[in-house]
Amino acid sequence: IFFRAATFHVRKLTMQEAHAGDLDAKNFQALLKGLSSILFFQSPTRPTEDDITYDFLHSEVFRSSSLDTPQQRQVMDGVELLLRHAADNDMSSEQLQDFLAGTRLTKDNIKCFTKFWAKEKERIHVATLRFRGMSRQFAGLKWRVASSYQGTTAQAEGEAPYLHPTAMVRMDVADSGGIEELTFQMDRPMLDKMLGALQTIQGRIEVAPG
Repeated sequence: IFFRAATFHVRKLTMQEAHAGDLDAKNFQALLKGLSSILFFQSPTRPTEDDITYDFLHSEVFRSSSLDTPQQRQVMDGVELLLRHAADNDMSSEQLQDFLAGTRLTKDNIKCFTKFWAKEKERIHVATLRFRGMSRQFAGLKWRVASSYQGTTAQAEGEAPYLHPTAMVRMDVADSGGIEELTFQMDRPMLDKMLGALQTIQGRIEVAPG
């Protein structure tokens, strides 16, 4: 069984040492496609039954490989490293081809990689921007209004006692580590200010082009 968190010690590859092992073109392309799905298109906080896992990808891609498990893991780690680097730097196909020429990938591997990248680059770029902008995602909001009795303080200041409304807000924020609960409270002026800001944002969205 292939474990992502390996129980053996394998030296991490550098990008220059990345290679495709004994994978043929079909399985190398499947590895690129599977890793891209895991890295860029699957939600780390909302997994689905259709998601690809590292274990499943490994079992499919290396089914006919003669490499041992540590070597297979190095191939996956190396190709993943190359994909991340290409995405982080938003490389063009030409830039990627030049970059891959400095690795241990064969000419056929590089041709397969650049062909895949030319087809998927824009989708990966959009997904990367979305992930960077929303690495912490809004997962839920609950709120209630509580009234605190301002009696003693008000009387000490010569004022009549009154009820002081306060909005208690609980916001759930999700990231790769799970869901974090944020709790805070707002008085009437703060609540009015927030609602006004939301109305301003809504107005800008409604008049925005397209």
